[in-house]
Amino acid sequence: MGGHADLIRIFSFLDLELSSDGLKFFLSVKKCFDNDLDLFREFIIDYLTMQKSTLVDDMGDIYTPFVNNYLDMREIQGEDSLLEQFARYAKYFLMLHFEYIKNEDFKHWVHIINSYNGKVAYPFLMELLDDFEYGRIDQSDLNQMALMVVNLLRNTNLEGIEQRREFAALGYNVNKMLGVKNSEEVEEARAAS
Repeated sequence: MGGHADLIRIFSFLDLELSSDGLKFFLSVKKCFDNDLDLFREFIIDYLTMQKSTLVDDMGDIYTPFVNNYLDMREIQGEDSLLEQFARYAKYFLMLHFEYIKNEDFKHWVHIINSYNGKVAYPFLMELLDDFEYGRIDQSDLNQMALMVVNLLRNTNLEGIEQRREFAALGYNVNKMLGVKNSEEVEEARAAS
């Protein structure tokens, strides 16, 4: 299937699954995309790619992966937490797409990434923004990783879908590395007390 039909099916599914407040919240997130359903669909693809650390086909069905991800994550997080996370990543996606970024260095790198048609890196960049917002990385790390993305885009021979796969794997590996680092810090704090 694909296209706007997937979005209609997603909205219908959420109409049945979410509380009335949850549905209003979801629709308010969608409204941030100014009714640009193509852009909203791009975000959902990137969100799913980031969540699953696997590739979601731009032209294929997004309804099934969305529903599966929603059901899996709802079991772990609950509706409120899941919707809050969805909104947070929508904010990051729009920041990247429209280059609404306060940090001038990071904004510079995002502008270059966008000039390279580097949207394939958005799932990774959204994860970086989340790591930065929650203090898991600092501004220097954020800028260095954005520069790394620029260099990867500039020097790769991979096509779009292969690039998307590589950036999804990179995001997974960075999260794993940060998880190990955070675990080590917790252990050090426990040992010190």
